[in-house]
Amino acid sequence: MTSRKPYPVDEATLNTLRSQLAAAPSPGDCVANLRSAGFDKIDSIKFFREFAGMPLHEGKALVQLSPAWADRYASDEAFHDAAEEAAKIIFQEEFTAA
Repeated sequence: MTSRKPYPVDEATLNTLRSQLAAAPSPGDCVANLRSAGFDKIDSIKFFREFAGMPLHEGKALVQLSPAWADRYASDEAFHDAAEEAAKIIFQEEFTAA
């Protein structure tokens, strides 16, 4: 497994994003700023957890449902559903084999 960089931007950009988080009129604006700075969904959720003290489920919902990521919502949900179905099949196979 490869390790991820903490954030995809330099410290100066990160400081700017922190300032924007504090001054953003809405969290949705902050999500859009993060995406335009090169953050993916996981990095955006981590950013909200670290700098806004937001619980994981709230950060995930904020990012996932944000208009900034609306173009990926359907494909991400389809991936999630397929992964969940595959896990069920694997679990059933392991359970019946035992």
